[in-house]
Amino acid sequence: MSKENISRFIDEIEKVLTSPAQKGSGEINYGIIESYKDGVIEIKGLPNLKMGELVTVKDLNIQALVLNLERDVSYAIVLQA
Repeated sequence: MSKENISRFIDEIEKVLTSPAQKGSGEINYGIIESYKDGVIEIKGLPNLKMGELVTVKDLNIQALVLNLERDVSYAIVLQA
């Protein structure tokens, strides 16, 4: 990922940080990206994520693969930029 793409990605993530979480089947759920480092995003507010699930970063159409689940946070690796 080029430095320009990384900067754009981080700027867009900062715009999305205030998205509220929604619950219910068939609805889109929103979490909060707390950090981005070395191609890994830290996601809060999505307690029902599963290992191997793909998530999409709103407004960027960038997907990330969930690789690590902890009690209040999940980590996903960015697949495209």
